[in-house]
Amino acid sequence: AAAALAVVVVAALGLWLGFVLASGTFAAILFPTMKQSRPALPDFSAWPGEHWIIAAGRVGQRVSLAVDIAQFTFAMLSGLTFAALIGLLGLPRTRPATLIRATGLGVAMACAAAQVIIVGPKMNSLMTRFWAAASEGQITAAEMFKAEFDRTHPIGSGLLYGSCISVFVTLIAGLWSVTTGDFAGAAAKSGKGASRYEEPALLKTRRA
Repeated sequence: AAAALAVVVVAALGLWLGFVLASGTFAAILFPTMKQSRPALPDFSAWPGEHWIIAAGRVGQRVSLAVDIAQFTFAMLSGLTFAALIGLLGLPRTRPATLIRATGLGVAMACAAAQVIIVGPKMNSLMTRFWAAASEGQITAAEMFKAEFDRTHPIGSGLLYGSCISVFVTLIAGLWSVTTGDFAGAAAKSGKGASRYEEPALLKTRRA
């Protein structure tokens, strides 16, 4: 059971890191490509600004939502399984790998929670209101929403960077823990790592 949970934690962290890295890579490709394409959107003909920002933002919003869902899912999965390893199966709490994993996972979950609960919804709301005002030709309101979004965006990026670095550190520490056998005590506590029966005396004599 301990070994299985250790693998689940590592897998969840790997998938979590993969989603965050993929979203950053996607954004790095999407926005320059849209800018070079210089699209013109008929629904936003009243907006005098560049339309590639709107086109890229509409795609990016869906990707961000998917990443937020993934972050929430894998944060919960990795957090609960890691807690089970410590609380139920006796993973040593004072070993360096365990301390690093606990700290890294805590920071990563805090970053993900701030993004999913606070910053992400705020950015989505500002973006949606910007689109609505821009499509209706309400230039002043659109510029206000866009300016507020631009001020919030670095915070969201910082939280994603924080999640990425913290998850990476936690993943490395988790792999270290698995390869060095830190969960051996957990396996023993769960009854999987040692026999309940005493070694036969005859076998001891033969070994001697």
